[in-house]
Amino acid sequence: LPAGLSTIITGVGVSTPSVTITGGNNAAVCIGSSTTLSGNYSGDGEATYLWTPAAGLSSATTMQTEAAPAKTTVYTLTVFDPNGVSATATTTVTIQQPTVTVPDAEFCVGGSVALTASGAAEYAWSPSIGLSSVTGSSVTASPAQTSEYQVIGKDALGCADTVRVKVTPRTLNDALDPASAHSGSQGAHNRRRYRTDATRHRRIENSDRDARSR
Repeated sequence: LPAGLSTIITGVGVSTPSVTITGGNNAAVCIGSSTTLSGNYSGDGEATYLWTPAAGLSSATTMQTEAAPAKTTVYTLTVFDPNGVSATATTTVTIQQPTVTVPDAEFCVGGSVALTASGAAEYAWSPSIGLSSVTGSSVTASPAQTSEYQVIGKDALGCADTVRVKVTPRTLNDALDPASAHSGSQGAHNRRRYRTDATRHRRIENSDRDARSR
């Protein structure tokens, strides 16, 4: 180089993009509900976005999107800077759904039966007729006739499940004649026929006894 001149070398730095998920990160939602997912990009120039998988998303190519997956899903956000350099971040959207169970029940007329629900944090029972309470996991039922109750159970997030339970009162005749408990009027007819036959049989025995005494 000519005397008095110096060489100045300037390095041109290329930054590496980065992305974080700031909205809806690892969110839990009820089935049928949604959560907002959003990313935060850091890098040179404007970025393009790609969420995968696209299932359950309102948009797969925007920085912010609504997620309503049908099942628990892990989403990946990939950002590309103007130079095509990419960065990724992942998040999980968990679908939360309680499963409420209550078995059907029978009891003797004049008594009652305990109904116990499980699978949720709080419960609402309806209708109230024949129930000791309309809230709580366990209630006492004493309906005057066969009844069906609805039970709505909610978890801590407010996600709900609805089931129905059948409660049937039984009489002594139901126990002595099981067919009547299942065949309705036919069972009643059978009981009447049995009583008639038994009466006829007693009359014949009495006639025979009278004839012998003569």
